[in-house]
Amino acid sequence: MVKETQLEKMEHAIGFRFDRVKKNRYVAFRNHFAAPLLGDDDWKWLVGMGYAEQGEITESGVFYHVTRAGMNFIERVTGVKIVEED
Repeated sequence: MVKETQLEKMEHAIGFRFDRVKKNRYVAFRNHFAAPLLGDDDWKWLVGMGYAEQGEITESGVFYHVTRAGMNFIERVTGVKIVEED
């Protein structure tokens, strides 16, 4: 079961806000979340579920990205179609 904090982090990663929804459609203009270098248990769990993937590791942190499966989950929760910006 996805926790509320995990859902919020995925929404933040794609810039999701209801005031940006147009005609029940949201265009994700970004897809990244910078977590502390030691990682983030929420993101690690989401990666394990296939809702996210770990990206680049830098000196300052770890980047995570929401997968299509993660976006599909957000769609089911919010009822809003999510498409990625070209």
